[in-house]
Amino acid sequence: MFSHKGFVLPRDLSLLMSVFFLLIYYSILIGLLPIRKLLDLIERNRFGSDEKIGLGHPEEETLGKIYRAATYFLRRVWHSERPCLRRTLILYRWCCRQGIPSRVMIGVRKEKGKLQSHAWFEVAGLPYKESKEHLNTYTPILEG
Repeated sequence: MFSHKGFVLPRDLSLLMSVFFLLIYYSILIGLLPIRKLLDLIERNRFGSDEKIGLGHPEEETLGKIYRAATYFLRRVWHSERPCLRRTLILYRWCCRQGIPSRVMIGVRKEKGKLQSHAWFEVAGLPYKESKEHLNTYTPILEG
């Protein structure tokens, strides 16, 4: 087995492939559907109930791997400067399927006279891998 940055191959190969193809899938859907409908589509496929309070160790480890894989593919393969929306959709999808309470937040701010947007992911009411100070600079316009 080969281990690198928390991934163990071949065990995590299916996870990496899933993230890669989901990025393609959501890239296409973002161009075809309004974000609200896309979030509803993900929510409709929720498994289980929202009875979990937060993340246990195995869930947190898997969520971290999904986050790192999505960020890697978006930044290094697609050279995306703004990977937040597609990465957030994949994290949200995974949590919905695991029955973990989560939500997508999209906010805007004005920077140098231009409107900037940012999407982030909250699990059990807390931002995931985001600083509250950074997020406080955005005005939320959509919650899902």
